[in-house]
Amino acid sequence: MAFTKVTTTLADTLNQNTTGSAATLTTARTIGGTSFDGSADIAVALAATATSLASARTIGGTSFDGTGNISVGLAATATALATARTIGGTSFDGTANIVPGTATLATTTTVTDSSANTNFPIVFHNESNGLLDDTGALRYNPSTGTLLAPNLVVAGTTTQVDTVTMNAQNAVIFEGATADNYETTLSIVDPTADHTQYLINQTGYIPLLAVATTTAISSTPAELNLLDGSSANSVVNSKAVIYGSSGQVAATTLAVSGETTLADHLNIGDSDRIKIGDGPDLELWHDTNNSIIKNSTGNLYLRSDNNIIFQDKGGNETLANFADNGAVTLYYDNSPKLATVTGGIDVTGSVTADGVILDDNTTYQGIKFQGASSNRWLALHNVSGDLRFGTGTTYGSGSEYLRIDSAGNVGIGVTPKTWYSNATALQISPTGALYNTSNWEDFSIANNAYYNSSGTESYIQDDAACKIRLTDSGLMDFRVASSGDADDPINWTTALAIDNSGAVDVSGRVSHSTITTLSSDGTPSVSAGNYFVTGDTTTITDFDDGVVGQTIRILAEHAKTITDNAAIILDGSVNFVMADGDTLTLTMFNDQVWQETGRATNVATTSGTSVGILMFYGAQQ
Repeated sequence: MAFTKVTTTLADTLNQNTTGSAATLTTARTIGGTSFDGSADIAVALAATATSLASARTIGGTSFDGTGNISVGLAATATALATARTIGGTSFDGTANIVPGTATLATTTTVTDSSANTNFPIVFHNESNGLLDDTGALRYNPSTGTLLAPNLVVAGTTTQVDTVTMNAQNAVIFEGATADNYETTLSIVDPTADHTQYLINQTGYIPLLAVATTTAISSTPAELNLLDGSSANSVVNSKAVIYGSSGQVAATTLAVSGETTLADHLNIGDSDRIKIGDGPDLELWHDTNNSIIKNSTGNLYLRSDNNIIFQDKGGNETLANFADNGAVTLYYDNSPKLATVTGGIDVTGSVTADGVILDDNTTYQGIKFQGASSNRWLALHNVSGDLRFGTGTTYGSGSEYLRIDSAGNVGIGVTPKTWYSNATALQISPTGALYNTSNWEDFSIANNAYYNSSGTESYIQDDAACKIRLTDSGLMDFRVASSGDADDPINWTTALAIDNSGAVDVSGRVSHSTITTLSSDGTPSVSAGNYFVTGDTTTITDFDDGVVGQTIRILAEHAKTITDNAAIILDGSVNFVMADGDTLTLTMFNDQVWQETGRATNVATTSGTSVGILMFYGAQQ
């Protein structure tokens, strides 16, 4: 408040430091129309330009012109001035409030704002019109805005606008509603770094931890609130989580982002599964009767630093042992029966199998026999279908001892030729062969001869050929052929023949007791024997009364034509026009057809029908 300095003597000094805390008047007064009890500054309307009174006045015996303070002496118990005085043109005897008139002051006193960084004492009223302070205890710093007090007791509500800093460990003590010996102290652990903790925007109680920790709880309130309002053995918040009175938790789904450590067993009911992977890819369960491991994606690996051993339930018998860097051993009744070794397998006991494939690659399937000094192999060739037996460390290596081709033909020490499909042959290196044909029902032992794929008897290689032919009619003959080229047809010459009666034809001569002359018709009967001389007819179309397996030899005494037809099959399917001295050999097979098995031209002479006929056979097939 700005006013002209006034000094008067009352019961106490009115000159006060208005920047502090003023004691109050017992009875408020009005100055310039404004109530004043001493508790706060007031504004009094005065002449803006007055510096002193126009005429000095005396107050309490002291002259007062407004230029300075005055001391006014009053009786301590006075209720009115002995002589009324004028203040600001208004009479004042102390019995009532006055409104001073405008006075011209000589000077103006101004109370200024302070920002000094000083702890000023705070003045307070003693309730007896006295002002006091507690220097060093109750202070105020205008610069920092700090109020210093040893203790602060607040009877009502305290509103804190800015930050409160408490330099104490046991900072806040709550007495509670009952004043007794029990209080609650709000304290902190001495911080080693700056931290901020918040009271949430919610009504409730603050949870407590049982032990000191520096670990923050990372769960969200919603996650911590999962079990709120639940009871033992009940479903929690529709989350399908059940916990029991002993603290156990049961759940239809349990998602764990880290590791789970169980202090006790993991119990899972029948047909409940442990599922691993996103698919799930791996499942483990027991279906009441069996235990099952199911892998749905990729491979299933069992890994161990040592052996992997399969045993029975009690651990009394070993079923299989998979050794690290060693054998895989399979057991029967706790006894090892099959074990892998460096070179293959080791079997204890016998092997019984419906079929065995011991080795398989793109070319061969087979079995290898390994000895101390040599190796053998038996293999099926995947392309040709041949079954082969040979020597060597690998299939097809070394020497091939035997081969059976897909048609059943056998080559010993040689690859068999491609034989006629109706022939069955055993070919022996280099050119020997044993064979027969289903068409002609004869068996041959030959050198350098075979039936080619077209059914023509041909040379195996460039050389001469010979063979012994045994027929199912009881005929045995010996045939020879001059040199020819490999795979060319062979023209045989019969050097010796023995029929089923024991008659022998050697080098074209046969000795026989009887030669039968054929009847002079186109289909003469041959039931009388095997050797015949032609009759008078010029053309023969069939030979009647023949039997399967019978071989007949015809000697022409004059020109005769043997017709190639359905009943008689001749070489080249061409009629044979026989001249005097020509011979023809025919055999009847099971289709009731005569087939040429040999012929010779102009190599025989006859002497009627008597014994001693000379016959030469030049065979061609």
